[in-house]
Amino acid sequence: MKTRLAAALLAATLIPATVFAHPGGGGSHSEASAPSLEEMAKDLEARLAAHPNDPGTWFALRQTYAGLGAMSEAAAAYKEAAKRSDKEPDFLIVYGEALMHLHGGKMSQEAEEAFHVAAERAPGDPRPKFYLGVAQQQRGDVKGALTTWGRLVASAPAGAPWKQGLSERITLVAKEAKLEPADYLSEAK
Repeated sequence: MKTRLAAALLAATLIPATVFAHPGGGGSHSEASAPSLEEMAKDLEARLAAHPNDPGTWFALRQTYAGLGAMSEAAAAYKEAAKRSDKEPDFLIVYGEALMHLHGGKMSQEAEEAFHVAAERAPGDPRPKFYLGVAQQQRGDVKGALTTWGRLVASAPAGAPWKQGLSERITLVAKEAKLEPADYLSEAK
């Protein structure tokens, strides 16, 4: 199942990439032969009418809706993908991110729940833990967020591409809160 979901995720992310590859929106095809995003959405909706439990198609529909700027519909499609993927962590994480985007970067209760489940199901994935720290920060628990992120940095594998950026975020947030960044980065060194 995971291999199928990974393939669906890859295929779904490539659809918009080919559509947006050239300024004309036609990817490597001529504009006359490339389907419009509206046509793609209709095709995916028709596929879902026949196979409503395919999380990959829901994911592709989300990508298409996002390309159309229909973020509410995109978030709903992500929700369906997450439900039908047996709460696959990757779907949950992307769904939570979509909800945050829909709400202007604010963490909704539904997004936070998605990140909690993803963190439980994929304890080695740093993304849900990062977002749970964001939730803490947005609730005003800056020390909690800094502690969450500090633990994440401390447990990061050597050479993790996100480690430096998160360390910088810890420093910035700590200084804004008039806290000592070293208190949260000491384990991370």
